[in-house]
Amino acid sequence: MKKIVLIISFSIFIFSCSYGQNISNPEYKIDAGLIEKIKEQASSTNGVSMGKMEVKVFENDTLIVNTYDIEKIEFFTMSNLENDTIRITGYTSKLIGFGFYLDITIDSYDLTFLAKSDMPIYKYNKQDTTLLFGLSVPCYRTSLTLTAKPIFKNGETITGFLELKSNDFWGESKGESKKYKIELRAYFMTEKLKSE
Repeated sequence: MKKIVLIISFSIFIFSCSYGQNISNPEYKIDAGLIEKIKEQASSTNGVSMGKMEVKVFENDTLIVNTYDIEKIEFFTMSNLENDTIRITGYTSKLIGFGFYLDITIDSYDLTFLAKSDMPIYKYNKQDTTLLFGLSVPCYRTSLTLTAKPIFKNGETITGFLELKSNDFWGESKGESKKYKIELRAYFMTEKLKSE
C-alpha cells in the first residue's frame, strides 16, 4: 500500500511541476505541399537567401507592433552544415534587429528568438545588471515544418515554415527597463549548404 501511495504522490508531483509550462515538441513536421507557398515568399539567388516573416511585439504585455496578415518583412538567411546539424540564422533590421536561430538535427530542432542591437541594451531578466548587444531568447512555444526530410549533405537546400513565441526578455533605454516578448512566423529557404 505504501508503494502505491508513493507512486501516486510522485506522479502528482511530476504533473504539478510540468503543468502550466509549455514544453515544446522538438520534432519537426514534413509537408511537401508547402513548397509552392514557400517559393512565393522566399528565394535563394547567387548565394543570397531571402525569406519573409511576420511579427508581433509586446512591450510590458501591450501589443505595440503587429504585422500578421498585413505586411511581410524581408529577412536574410544564413546557413551552414556542421556534422549532423544544420544551422540557420534569419535576420532583419527593418523595425529593430531581430530574427531567429534554428538548429536542425536528424529528428529534432532547437529554435530561439534573436534580438540584436548596435548598443548594449538587452538583458534576459529585469534584475540583470549587465546589458548585452544581443540575446538568443528561449521560446515557450515553437513549431517547424520542412518541405522534405533533410539529408545533411553539402549542396542541399532547406525550405520551411516556422513559428515561435518567445519568453520575456528586457530592453533598457535611458535608465528605464521594459519587458518584451515576441511572436514570429517565417517562410525561409537556405542557399546550398556548405560544411564549415
